[in-house]
Amino acid sequence: MADSIWRQRRREELIKAEMARIGCASADPNKLVGLAFSGGGIRSASFALGVAQALEKNELLERLHYLSTVSGGGYTGSAITWLRHTHSKQAEADVRAAAQRDNPPDGSRDSTAFAGLLERFADYLRSRGNYLDPTQRLNVLSLLGIVLRTMLVNATVYLGAVVVVLALARWAVGALFGDAQVLFDALLVLAVGVAVVLVLAAWYFALGTGRIGTGGGSAETARYRLRTWFQVWFGRLLGLAGGLALVGVLPWAEAAVAEWLEPGLVGAVGSVIGAIQGFAQFRNAQAGKAGEKLTSGLTLWLSVGAGLYGLLLLADWLAQMLLGAGDTGMVVWGALALLVGVLAVRANVNMVTPHRMYRDRLMEAFMPSPEDMTGKRSRLAEAANQAPLAAMCADKPPLHLVNTNLILVDSADTLYRGRGGDNFVLSPALCGGDAIGWATAADFAGSGPEGLTLATAMAVSGAAVNAHCGGAGQGPMRNALVSMLMTLFGLQLGYWVSRRGCTAATPNFVLAAKTSLVGRGFDERADFLQLSDGGHFENLALYELVRRRVRTMIVVDGGADPDFQFADLGNALERVFADFGASITFSGDGLDEVVPTKGDTYPATLGLARKGWVLGSVTYADGFRCDLYYVKATLRPDLPEAIYAYKAANSEFPHQSTADQFFDEAQLEAYRRLGFELAGDLSDQLAATL
Repeated sequence: MADSIWRQRRREELIKAEMARIGCASADPNKLVGLAFSGGGIRSASFALGVAQALEKNELLERLHYLSTVSGGGYTGSAITWLRHTHSKQAEADVRAAAQRDNPPDGSRDSTAFAGLLERFADYLRSRGNYLDPTQRLNVLSLLGIVLRTMLVNATVYLGAVVVVLALARWAVGALFGDAQVLFDALLVLAVGVAVVLVLAAWYFALGTGRIGTGGGSAETARYRLRTWFQVWFGRLLGLAGGLALVGVLPWAEAAVAEWLEPGLVGAVGSVIGAIQGFAQFRNAQAGKAGEKLTSGLTLWLSVGAGLYGLLLLADWLAQMLLGAGDTGMVVWGALALLVGVLAVRANVNMVTPHRMYRDRLMEAFMPSPEDMTGKRSRLAEAANQAPLAAMCADKPPLHLVNTNLILVDSADTLYRGRGGDNFVLSPALCGGDAIGWATAADFAGSGPEGLTLATAMAVSGAAVNAHCGGAGQGPMRNALVSMLMTLFGLQLGYWVSRRGCTAATPNFVLAAKTSLVGRGFDERADFLQLSDGGHFENLALYELVRRRVRTMIVVDGGADPDFQFADLGNALERVFADFGASITFSGDGLDEVVPTKGDTYPATLGLARKGWVLGSVTYADGFRCDLYYVKATLRPDLPEAIYAYKAANSEFPHQSTADQFFDEAQLEAYRRLGFELAGDLSDQLAATL
């Protein structure tokens, strides 16, 4: 394992390298400006696009030093980076002339060159909000087909491997002892033996506690270490005994399942399930939220555990089928073993999961080839498909910081393990974070088309569905059994990278994916690292701006927050205070100004806030202070009637569920126009101060 590309860097080193990348080497590190786009899928992308257009109305995007994005905000952030990369000065001049000829009175089109490019892109995107179902050829059935293909490949590798091993074990034991049942009897005996060891150890430990020692010092230290050793090995032996017992009772479990197929017993099982559900609901009502969380967690473990054990039963049944098929079964067994081995070694797990489909559809919607932006037909984004991340932002500010989450659920560092990971930046200058250090984009991401592309970075930052992850490090996907089930079926959008660089080695089932299956090896020293949605760490993309002490921060929050609980903001406040000693406060009435209240007359009956943004301050322990402009997706007075009309017809707007990734034209335009209107006066204020 080569770690030469990674090293820790101080804030000053980061800023120096990053400013040199975008041609701003002379920039004052204490007067930097940054824009952050939050997560939230196509909803936050649409809202962020409107904000970007409002800022560019005053040519503010080129005054930015940093563009920090996460998840859905990265869709629009990547579009901005891509547009600045692909369009020449002459193309911008042509757009400027065209915009001056066609400037509608609503002001959403502007005469500046890049504003015209953004308007062309907005026109292009309006009919592509359903990016996962873009054409008659690439539709929902295509998506379903990719998911089924993924499940087939993963089932072949994982379930096939278990079938091969069980068939081999049954055949070998049967050949030696005449009956394969001896294998399962032996496993049960071993389980009982381990259980006996546990009982004896428990008695021995209990007897030892009766000795009152007065030695202190080294004697007490020795007892403490022995006690800790007992605690560790009690857990390991208990897991071993349980695993041996579960495999050992396979024949009895299979027989029981066969009996349960009788109609009467099916009804009995249904009654038991109903009774359990009723009891759970009763306990939830009695215990409140804490009891509900405990019961749902227990139900989750039991249901997923039963599903996994069902797969084990299926594997053993298939193994018996192979052994019972005579010579034909042996040929199939050998072919299956060969297929499993070849797939496990040769298949690139990044290519066989839904990640690649997700990445390609995002790329086609948000990173079109320049000549395709005026067309109405969907085309392949061949230029973006080969555009390395390391080639972006060359002498063209702002520097794009794509925020992802480095999964570290098995880290020795309790902070990383508790959070589930660490913020990991992908940028054209430097990649990395606190956990493993920083490397140049050329060293880590690669500088050729075979390396990490901007499109891939965008998709990784939005990989919300992934094992061992969850929003702000929490949620059911952190559950070990849920993660195992997701891994078995390949239901992951995360991205595996070699620690030595993205092009150094291919992540396969043997070297990389096995880590996700067992949940072991997700640490800073691993040969392969898995990156997931940056929202699994922090969903406002604020974290890296605070690290760099950016003097003026503009944070665009398009996350789903229908009750205005500001959960993403709260998580960000906690993280930046814990890691950088930075406290964030808001002036005036604070966040109350963006919280809607209902009035008696239309459109106040829809619920309107006083403003669309509030001013806050970031104060560090040494007294250094930064301005923070927080833009929130909310409705306020004096918006266009079209926005109020959309709200009246869609009560959840502007906080419709992130699960909806199939926006139609009206929906996308409503969010885009809302962002444009809310940020309009902010753009004017910033133009006068920056």
